[in-house]
Amino acid sequence: MSEGVLSRHASMNSSSATSSAEELAQKYQRLFQEYSRIKAQHTVLKKAVVKEQGTNATLQGNVKEKEKELRMVRILAIE
Repeated sequence: MSEGVLSRHASMNSSSATSSAEELAQKYQRLFQEYSRIKAQHTVLKKAVVKEQGTNATLQGNVKEKEKELRMVRILAIE
């Protein structure tokens, strides 16, 4: 009788081990998918930031040039 109980217990343990291995595999798959999605977003956002930094640098250069022109106009207006 004890052999029957032990064999049932062993089969329940093996099925729970399989179940937990499947659960771990599913969790790993979800984590991998989330990682891939975030990595793709990071690449897109990084490109956007670099583009905006370039635009910002150009606009700052334009502002400095316009301020220089404005100072020259004011100096000429005073004379």
